[in-house]
This record gives sequence, structure tokens and C-alpha cells, in this order.
Amino acid sequence: MKSNPLLTFATTATLLSLFLAACGGNDNNEKAYEACIASGKRAGAPTEKAEFAPMDKAEFAGMQDSSIAVIVPYKLDGQDAKLQCSIVKNQDGTFKNQLE
Repeated sequence: MKSNPLLTFATTATLLSLFLAACGGNDNNEKAYEACIASGKRAGAPTEKAEFAPMDKAEFAGMQDSSIAVIVPYKLDGQDAKLQCSIVKNQDGTFKNQLE
């Protein structure tokens, strides 16, 4: 049976977010959330006009490559969905979605 990459990503992100929450979280989560939302609202993005959930509803997980997986629920045209980002911290201290 083939595994679903989206399901694998979501499961991994959920498990890692629970682990991080138990360890006190990550100081970079707020910046990663803001970078993910900025990515979702960029001009021409399919989610440009979406209504994004607040940070406390987002899921965060530190990944092996030092990126932060961020999953943010949103509503668009009456439909619920989730925006998935893989945020990296650049050398200059800014954060960027490497899935763009």
C-alpha cells in the first residue's frame, strides 16, 4: 500500500508539534507563522483572499533540516482547508516559506 505524502506530512507535523509543546515550544514559531501567512496572502496565491486562523490554532513542528513546518487552518469561499508551509530562517534573520 502506498503512503499518502500529505497524510505523512500532517502526521509528522502533528507529532512533532506535540513534542515541541511538551518542551516549551519554539521562540521562532511566531515569526514562522507570520512568514506562512505572508506567503498565503501574497499576490496571485490561491489563498490570497483566505481568512486565516489565529496563531493559537496553527500547528508547528521542527524538521530535521532545521525548517519549521507550519500548518494554518483557513476559510476560503465557505470551504475549510489548511495552508502548509516549510519555513526556513535565512542568514539575515528573516523567515521564508521554502515551498513557494
